Amino acid sequence: MRTAALARDFVGNVYMPVYRGDLGTTIMRLDPTGAMTLVAGGGESLVAGVPALDFVLPDILGLAIDPLTGALLICGSDSKVYRVPGVAAPQV
Repeated sequence: MRTAALARDFVGNVYMPVYRGDLGTTIMRLDPTGAMTLVAGGGESLVAGVPALDFVLPDILGLAIDPLTGALLICGSDSKVYRVPGVAAPQV
């Protein structure tokens, strides 16, 4: 496995793309205790606006957390930036 992108929020959670044979490209959150949670991808829909877990993600080129809103920003290989609101708490 090769890590293409990482993001970290201000409480120490790390976000990373993980390819899973059964789900395709997903974004996982690794919290400071070592627990991993699926936060985006793994779905079957190509339509924007569906819940994050219902969406099919392209290959991931970059990740970032918007410090003002806590949204996860995903830069895809399809030249689009996807926004997943409410993934992290905003930095105050």
